[in-house]
Amino acid sequence: MKKFSVSIRTLSILATIAMVVLVLPLILTAFYNRPILDDLVQPYPAAAAYRQTGSIIQAFGAAIQETVRIWHAYSGIFSSMFVSVFAPHIINYTYDFIHPILLTVFLVVAIYQAVKCLHLVNKEIPVAYLWLMTMVLSIMLLTTMPSVYEGYYWYSAAMNYTFFFIFSLLLFSCLIKSLHRQSQNTGRKVWSHIAYCLCFFILGGANWMISTYSIVVYGFLTIWILFKNKPKTYILPLLFLLMGYLLAISAPGNTARQTAVGERLPLIETFLTSFSHAFTFCTQNWQYYLISLLLIPVFFHLKKYVPKLPKYLLLMPLCSICILAAAYFPLVYSAYSIMYRHQNIIFFVFSILLVINEAIFVFWIAEFIPKLLPKKDTCFFPAVIAAVVAVTFGMLSYYRTSISFSPFDVSCNYPSALATIHLVQGYSKNYAGSYDHLVEKLQTTEDDVLIVDTFLRSPLLGMPDLQLDPASWINEGFVKFHTDKEILLAQPRDLHLQQ
Repeated sequence: MKKFSVSIRTLSILATIAMVVLVLPLILTAFYNRPILDDLVQPYPAAAAYRQTGSIIQAFGAAIQETVRIWHAYSGIFSSMFVSVFAPHIINYTYDFIHPILLTVFLVVAIYQAVKCLHLVNKEIPVAYLWLMTMVLSIMLLTTMPSVYEGYYWYSAAMNYTFFFIFSLLLFSCLIKSLHRQSQNTGRKVWSHIAYCLCFFILGGANWMISTYSIVVYGFLTIWILFKNKPKTYILPLLFLLMGYLLAISAPGNTARQTAVGERLPLIETFLTSFSHAFTFCTQNWQYYLISLLLIPVFFHLKKYVPKLPKYLLLMPLCSICILAAAYFPLVYSAYSIMYRHQNIIFFVFSILLVINEAIFVFWIAEFIPKLLPKKDTCFFPAVIAAVVAVTFGMLSYYRTSISFSPFDVSCNYPSALATIHLVQGYSKNYAGSYDHLVEKLQTTEDDVLIVDTFLRSPLLGMPDLQLDPASWINEGFVKFHTDKEILLAQPRDLHLQQ
């Protein structure tokens, strides 16, 4: 049996290789990413300032001014909006490969910091366990999100939602570790409190979903601080989180946005509907459980380092539902349509909470059946292979995978596989080339009307979604961002109707 065993350290290395293999196609595809829709409209003032002055500082100032204008006229989420306005592609529109790479690195760091909170339970837990969990969670979040296009490639959605989810995860992880830190000099403690207050104020002005569930998470954390008699100064960042949230709520622009969306729902109906949505997500999306199942044997191995669980942790499932309902609450209350970018946030929060609940459940089972606990940090390798194969087949089945051998053809909607197929067959490259060709024609043509390709799109990277109406904000935004000329983007049907 010993020769068929594999160490947790070896599994962490294999998981790292798997993570790189699965995420690399997504990163390579990012080099063909191009700004679309809001990416062209919101950052325009900053892009115009940079083109006129060549100064990042001037562009930064223009981004602040535009954020204030939007706060007054359109939306109160000032933190999210500033990140959307001050985009890398204001320097060069081909720089939209930057944020997917940064999001990948930032997510892995945030997950690792969250998993490192286990060292607060026992410092003797081997790092291999932490890294193995980090890689499995990274694969789970990066490759199975409801929409890679809206959560990873489309700058406006990725930064408004994915970035600030990662920011909240990292912030709460660092705060929890600070709460457990015994020795800390006064100067460092003061500066860390100032940093937390500033960061949570920024989080309060983020997307409504993230700021709302963050308030609920911090509420639970405050109860724990009071219960455990931790320093009350750690409640101060919650006040700054609420201040940022109130600043966002009080924005005059929210009224204009709500008028366009429709009437708000009553609070009681919103409350109940939010919980209904949370339960539905947990019970009807079985595919999101698959990869997390691979961590169950890891938690059984980890239990020998974990002392007996306090009874209040059994409330975690109830707390989890409350957090998910809080994420739904602002959408339901404002009667806003739930888009893929919103589902991404629910999925991210659900995944983290799922793994936490899974760990607590396994630790609880192991306390009653200690014979299940392995004595060494090794796993039976054939069992590991069988588990990975079973999960893989389950994932491929959900993502409608088919393989033909005559002629050879592979079809799969799993983002990593789809990205690989499109890279090999040149679809992503062709999309970027067509986009670049349109921009070049815009910048060099002397015509007042330019015919556009109606098939300028990519299943992974999205599409500019140019409209039949040349005067639509999408068409005008595309022209305005890329050139100062007065040009109408028309489709062949428009030209035919005009004639």
